[in-house]
Amino acid sequence: MLSLLKFQARAAVRRGLSVLIGGVFAAIGLGFLTQAAWSYLATQYSSLIASQVVGGVFVVMGLGVILLSKRRSKRAAARASTPTQNLAMVEAFLVGMQAGQSRGRG
Repeated sequence: MLSLLKFQARAAVRRGLSVLIGGVFAAIGLGFLTQAAWSYLATQYSSLIASQVVGGVFVVMGLGVILLSKRRSKRAAARASTPTQNLAMVEAFLVGMQAGQSRGRG
């Protein structure tokens, strides 16, 4: 059981590192795409307009992320406040395990 737990922990760390590395590459790519969009807008209109458009896009994206995170946190709080259905089974298992250990069979 301990080896399974170690395996799951290692897998979680690997997934976390993969997500982190992917996020770094995505951020670098977003930087280049932002620069390309700004350059295009600056040549078509002006640098002031390009900066306002790019800044506005980032403000809208940031507000969207904030709103989504609030929505998810409300769902998570609602789920956490409801009791789980498996609680009775876990409790019965623990009572049985304790009874077995008290009789010397654990």
